[in-house]
Amino acid sequence: MLTITSVAISRLMLNLRSLASRLGYDEEWIFNNVEISRLNWKKGEREGEIIVEVDDHYEDDQDVELLERRGSMLKDDISMFRQEVF
Repeated sequence: MLTITSVAISRLMLNLRSLASRLGYDEEWIFNNVEISRLNWKKGEREGEIIVEVDDHYEDDQDVELLERRGSMLKDDISMFRQEVF
């Protein structure tokens, strides 16, 4: 799960930089210092590359369990709605 999240966020950041470049914005400043300072990061080997450190907390497991419970509740609500419509 952590790997999938890391890859997804990396692709999102790359897409945002590409979009900024196409729109004529300075892609070096697309993520300002305030946003970057909230992350635990270090400079990468290549120019413009950053490596974000991700902590695996116990709370994350609780969040996943909560989302799974909410998802099953949502499925129940949708099936009840379908039964009422038909």
